[in-house]
Amino acid sequence: NVGYTSCPDWVVDAAHEEAAEGGQCAPWFGYEDEDDDECTPGYWAVECRDDGHLWRAENCASCEDCSPVYDLTEATEGQYTCEPGTSPIVYYDWGVYVGEIAECNYDDCSEDEDEDDDECLP
Repeated sequence: NVGYTSCPDWVVDAAHEEAAEGGQCAPWFGYEDEDDDECTPGYWAVECRDDGHLWRAENCASCEDCSPVYDLTEATEGQYTCEPGTSPIVYYDWGVYVGEIAECNYDDCSEDEDEDDDECLP
């Protein structure tokens, strides 16, 4: 990685371009076709733990069966955190207030038709 702490965007872009053209990317590179939407309809849930960690579960059959098992705060090295005891959950991106999210929602995998809505869930 020649002194970089992570790959610069131009390196990643070049690798994706080469892979799209049938290049010799290593099998672990994980090239994904941008037209291949792998969304699975289902419920997803979030939970704010007492330590401010935001936990998530997805692809559940119902809200009742959707117990968060994925520590999003840990996985993102602290990028996403939350304010314990809030409902809807108040969450932050690198310490900056982002908004509120409900504890459980349903994703039907349809595209968001409201392009003015900038709210994004981690």
